[in-house]
Amino acid sequence: MQSTITNKSGIILDITRANSLASELVINAKISRPVRRKKLSISTIHDITTTLAIYDTFIESETMKKRRYKELQELLKRAQREKELYAQNDEIISVYRYFNQITNYLIETL
Repeated sequence: MQSTITNKSGIILDITRANSLASELVINAKISRPVRRKKLSISTIHDITTTLAIYDTFIESETMKKRRYKELQELLKRAQREKELYAQNDEIISVYRYFNQITNYLIETL
């Protein structure tokens, strides 16, 4: 299994470091330990969280970060428009709250 990630600019990021960045992000966003464990054990949620953590760490432009985080916040707001469709699905609500909490943290720290 490959243990590094290389992006277009040739930066090599060790998978362990990426996982560490994701863990650090959710801890700083004050996601509870049981929720962290459960959500980060789901590969899709883990990958999105890791992507957000890497972006937050390596993108230096505050303007770019602000725009991307506002876009993410808008996506989460759009999900609320039809919230009655999800009212009976606790997992979807839980994932929404997880990413909403992370997004709010990222915006607050700009």
